[in-house]
Formats: sequence, structure tokens, C-alpha cells
Amino acid sequence: MASQDLQDVGWNDPYFAPYVARARNLSISRSDRAAILGSSVSFSIPVFGLSGVEKLSPLSNEWRVAIPLRPRLTSWPDCASTKPIVTTVPETDAQAAGLTPGSWYVRTFDFGCLQIVVEGDRNAPDKAALGSDQRSTPPESGTIEIRYEKENGNTEFDEGGRSIVPGAVSASQDRGTPLISYARGNLLYSFTIVCSQPESRPFCNDEASLRNLVAEFDVVAGQPQ
Repeated sequence: MASQDLQDVGWNDPYFAPYVARARNLSISRSDRAAILGSSVSFSIPVFGLSGVEKLSPLSNEWRVAIPLRPRLTSWPDCASTKPIVTTVPETDAQAAGLTPGSWYVRTFDFGCLQIVVEGDRNAPDKAALGSDQRSTPPESGTIEIRYEKENGNTEFDEGGRSIVPGAVSASQDRGTPLISYARGNLLYSFTIVCSQPESRPFCNDEASLRNLVAEFDVVAGQPQ
């Protein structure tokens, strides 16, 4: 894959100010980065982490006390693990897929019955590949947009469209997989929420809780330029 021009991150956004102030006064070694993110890559893009559930970065903002998410997210499922498995790609510069190392990432937070996939990329999109309905610039910083992708062949429902788990949503009420666009600075980040078990489906259908979930994320890595 050919290298592309890098977009301006927008580190001057007031949202990033507390993090930038810390980053300019604290140097993080490669081993420190690996301990925090599970990746030794030096990212030039803001890397979002989930407060209260993963290791505290010395560069992060003041995070909330590490307590379960449920008190803050009314629809957070009881089946979700309190200790999610967090993975960050790329783990090394060699895995940058032909692009500038540290210019993109995919982070997965696996809570067992649901998974959160966060993606960031500052590589300029190929204008020729953009459809007429796709934006080349993100909306105002802080904007959260949610759309749903319907799935076919869901075996979690019986032939009548009823959930096989008591109390879960029916097939006719289920909206599908939430795909969330989150604008920060000059970039647009994506959050995909996969509620992989019937018990977690109510959370994926609750837009208010989804918006509150995005607000739980904070910058944990990334080198301001």
C-alpha cells in the first residue's frame, strides 16, 4: 500500500489541551508505551482509551476512579466483564501496512458479551475513492453520529422473531450493529459496538447510553507535534 499525505490532527483543539500540556513535559519511552498500550509504536495521532478499565497512562487526563461502567451507563449489560481484554494494532512499526508508523490504529475492548472497536487514521483519504455522499472533512469537533447496520441470519432469535433469551429485544425491535462516528480535532474516529449475545443487545439499541459510552473515552497516547 502506497504511503499517503497525513492530515493535520488538530492538537490545538481545546479538548486536547490537558493532554498536550502533560505530553510536552513528560517523555514516554518505548517500553512505557508497550506497558500502557500493548504496542511499542509511537503514535502521532490521539489514541483513545477507556477510563477505569485499562492501565492509567501518565499522559492521560484525570480519569475517574476505576469503578464498573454500569453506574454511568444505564443499559450496560450485567454479562460484561469488569476486566476486558484490550488489544492495539499495530503493535510494532513493521505492522504499519505500508503507511507511516503511528498514523493509524485499531483498538479492541473485549468485554465478553460485547466488544468495542475504536479506529483512528490520519492518512488523507483517496479523493477518487470517496463516494458522492461521503465527507472529505469531519463535522464540528465533539460531534457524535450514530447509525445502525442491520445483520442477516441472526440465530439469536426464533422463527417468530422472538429472542431466545427472556427479557432481550425481539428481532423486529433490534436495530443492528451501532456504528458511531466521533469527531475530535480535525479527524473522524469510528466506534463499532458489537453486542454479541442477546443479553447485551439492549445496550446496543440505547442511543443515550452509546453517546455516554463515547464520553467515557479519553486520550491515553499520541505525540503532539
